[in-house]
Amino acid sequence: MAVKDSVIKKNKELSKPMDLFNTGFVGALGGGGVVEATGGTENDYTVSGVNYRSHTFLSGTTNLVVTVGGDVDVLVVAGGGAAGAASGGDGGGGGAGGMIAQTGVTLSDSTNYPAVVGAGGTTASNSIGNNGGPSSFSTVSTSGGGGGGRSNIAARNGGSGGGPGSDGTTQGAAGTGIAGQGNDGGYDNSNEGSGGGGKGEAGFASGNGGDGAVNDYRTGSNIYYAGGGGGGRDGVDTSGGLGGGGNGSTGTGNTAGATNTGGGGGGSGGTAQGTIGGSGIVVVRYVL
Repeated sequence: MAVKDSVIKKNKELSKPMDLFNTGFVGALGGGGVVEATGGTENDYTVSGVNYRSHTFLSGTTNLVVTVGGDVDVLVVAGGGAAGAASGGDGGGGGAGGMIAQTGVTLSDSTNYPAVVGAGGTTASNSIGNNGGPSSFSTVSTSGGGGGGRSNIAARNGGSGGGPGSDGTTQGAAGTGIAGQGNDGGYDNSNEGSGGGGKGEAGFASGNGGDGAVNDYRTGSNIYYAGGGGGGRDGVDTSGGLGGGGNGSTGTGNTAGATNTGGGGGGSGGTAQGTIGGSGIVVVRYVL
């Protein structure tokens, strides 16, 4: 075939021989649509041969600045609820902050996405615990954990429900959790405080907080989040649920929900005030 009759000569879009090579491989050389973003604390890790980058947000509202969009995995945990005060009886454990882990969240090019991290619930003397603050990122949002009950006043509803307190004779109603985010507080109509609900299970009538659930988006290793706080009981210390739930106590040894877990605060069966809930966390990760 003469040069004047060649495919390259006839095709106006491929006026040079190298154009045929460039056209065939430009998609493979163009980056493949990998997400590019900045914000929060970045961490690169490998799981089962797959390379990931995570962005972790620990407080307040901070933007993830997306240059190149794509699909990401998102973990959102709200702040845990505070435990109820022990005045006039036993304080119930705080409920864990709502927890959602969602894959395939699509982010757009050249867009800022606020990561909102909820604070832990606060306490007040002679009061039921306050709920934790909500957390959110893009289309994923969760509710703060329910505050624990005081005396025979009902615990608060939330991502996970707060545990009921007692006036020494009967419990108040347990807080109710939100489906997909957490579970209810424990309830047994006794004269003691019960545990707050966690992501993985309800709070226990025995006073222990419900366990949370594991997620590996932050580092590639499983970490527990969203454990319920232990309730206050006379003569028995209680355990917070796995995932940052504070321990309950017969006196002043009750502990707060752990920071950046969404754990509920621990209650007291003595004269101590209920403890605060743990703050939440937002993690965004994608394949490199």
